[in-house]
Amino acid sequence: MYVHASIEDFLFRVPIEEQADRCIQRLLKSNTEGSRTSDTTIHHYSTSGLDVAARIIASSIGAGILLIPVFILFLFDMSRAKMFAVVGSFVLAFMISMSVLVEVTPHDLFIGIAA
Repeated sequence: MYVHASIEDFLFRVPIEEQADRCIQRLLKSNTEGSRTSDTTIHHYSTSGLDVAARIIASSIGAGILLIPVFILFLFDMSRAKMFAVVGSFVLAFMISMSVLVEVTPHDLFIGIAA
């Protein structure tokens, strides 16, 4: 999953402050894997925790992409052609982002767009 790999890269590259590190440790670290070594520079993260974080991020992005055009349609007075362009572009953006962020089949993607 692309989001899963991005989270791992982010955790590896970005220096994390002490307070944020404790929060991430509680959410993502694996206690059983961490007991294998006494080296403090080695961090073992739980695959299930990373999967949950990846799903939350992908769901948030998908929901945001689907809700933004609704707000645009309510906030701005537009012609029908512009409304169609806004909705069409965001549906296309949703389709592309979900196919990149989450491993979906074309059948699942069609169901997600139709819903």
